[in-house]
Amino acid sequence: MNRDWHRVRDRIKARWSTVEFDDKAMKQTRGGLKQMVSLIHHKTGEPRAEIRKKVAAAL
Repeated sequence: MNRDWHRVRDRIKARWSTVEFDDKAMKQTRGGLKQMVSLIHHKTGEPRAEIRKKVAAAL
């Protein structure tokens, strides 16, 4: 996930456009799928497996 971070971040923010993501929190997840899934799960309550699928599609 380190490559094209800005592209990935923008796609994540677009996919969950109703959620406010703090840039600092997003930067802390950089490079880690597990951390990104945890952040989104914490913000949305969505099942982790579903989030993983959506994040993988964004990559």
